[in-house]
Amino acid sequence: MMSGFPFYRMNGLFGSWSWLGMLMCIAIVVLIVIGVVTLFSRSNKNKYNERSNAGLEILKERLARGEISKDEYEKIRKDLY
Repeated sequence: MMSGFPFYRMNGLFGSWSWLGMLMCIAIVVLIVIGVVTLFSRSNKNKYNERSNAGLEILKERLARGEISKDEYEKIRKDLY
């Protein structure tokens, strides 16, 4: 007689449902890894945008000071983006 199925064997973390516990642990680890990767990728995108904006600002200053012509400005700006 299997009274109390599926809890009639309480071996391991979830008894006869140990595969469910294993899947839950794997899912938690995968979610943590996805969160860390997302966090670092967003951080790197912000740093890249700051650097590219700094380059454009320098380029605009050089144009304003007359160090480069309008044609050179457009060519370099296209190279930056």
